[in-house]
Amino acid sequence: IIVFVAIYVTAFGVDRAFVYLFRFSYDIKISDKKLYLSMVMILLLLWLPYFIALFPGSAWYDCGGKISMFFGETPYYGTHPIFQTFLMGISVKTGLIIGNASYGVAIYCLLQMVVAAAVISMGVIPYYLRSKRIAVLIISIAFWGINPMIPLHLLAMGVDSNWSIIFLGIYILINE
Repeated sequence: IIVFVAIYVTAFGVDRAFVYLFRFSYDIKISDKKLYLSMVMILLLLWLPYFIALFPGSAWYDCGGKISMFFGETPYYGTHPIFQTFLMGISVKTGLIIGNASYGVAIYCLLQMVVAAAVISMGVIPYYLRSKRIAVLIISIAFWGINPMIPLHLLAMGVDSNWSIIFLGIYILINE
């Protein structure tokens, strides 16, 4: 039953994401899209000092096992999500192609930050557009951009960081 509920919630979230993206592309005015992209950029700029200070990022304790599974050094076993293992492995492989595996961790963390900024902005902008109060925007940017726990969490290569972004996005889409 738990697996069924999890699959249903995930499918519902993915379905709502497509509906939201379709609607976002055609119903929201150009000025609203600029506001959305501006908030994404502001969040990324506020998180940039953390990215520089913690370059290339950090990794959770089980990332080494996932990466070794991707490269075939250890056999795959079912406790690690396949897609997560693939993302980590591709990132590290890209870093190795560039010249250092650490660059792959940095690419992974940077991508995670961009997706998180996009998801957070996807949740904040509709509240601002409904209220038309600049205080909503300022308080949201202050919370998400200045709170040090957010970029520290996003600069960690691991399952929890990705899942928190996914669940935040699903929560935003369900509450829309």
